[in-house]
Formats: sequence, C-alpha cells, structure tokens
Amino acid sequence: MFRFDARELLALPWELAPFRGAHGSALGQSEDVSIQYEMPGTTTRLPETPPDEGGTILLAWNGDVPAADHRAAIEEACRTAGHPPAIALENTSLRSLREEMDRVRPAVLHLLCHGEPIPSASPEGGARSYGLRLRDERGAGDR
Repeated sequence: MFRFDARELLALPWELAPFRGAHGSALGQSEDVSIQYEMPGTTTRLPETPPDEGGTILLAWNGDVPAADHRAAIEEACRTAGHPPAIALENTSLRSLREEMDRVRPAVLHLLCHGEPIPSASPEGGARSYGLRLRDERGAGDR
C-alpha cells in the first residue's frame, strides 16, 4: 500500500520501481504484489449503479499513439473471450470523452494519449503540472 500526503508522489510510476523479492524485476511485474494507493483525507465515490459484469470497453485515443496496435489486441482479446467488440473513439477531446462515457457507461476505459506540461497561472512560474493531451475543440490543435 502506498499512502501519500503529497499528490505529486501519486504521479510517479511506482509499478516500475525495482523489487528485490522478484529478482530485480519491476514491482508491478511480481505476481506476489498487489499495488494499492491511498491518499489521506480523500474518499472513493462508487458509481450510482455498477456496470453489468462484462460491460463495455471504450477505447479512446488522440495524437500519434499506437492506437491500431492496441485496438487489434483488444479486439483479439474480445473475440477470444466471446466479449462484444470495444467501442472506438478517435481524435478524443474532453467533451467527446465525457459524452461517450455518459452514453456508453463503460466498464473499462482504455485511453491512449500523450501528456504535456500545463503552464502555471502564477506570475513566478512556480511548480508545473502535467495533463493529458486531448483534441482541443476550439480548433487550436491538441491541448
């Protein structure tokens, strides 16, 4: 269990940390490890009604990402499991993602996009934050 008071620590890839018990492999690759995160003072909001077992898979992407490879792997997994095919949403914007999430209520969201720094609003510049690069609906390219 990882328990952090500082949000920026949650952004680090703890799953990739070397794990001595697994002969130097990454922590996230060990079959004996279950990774959980906790942030004091927060709660998890459960969905009003949980999705049906099996539910829909929503594959959304934006930018120069290996979407075709991911889509092929997900489609093959769905065929093998007898699961309905995933719904694909390309050139994803925040609005299109919200609308599709509300419409489909997927059990799984598989999101592919790049990250980018978010400019600081303070005059001094200060610490930078990072966000997802999704399509900008105002016609200004990706944001």
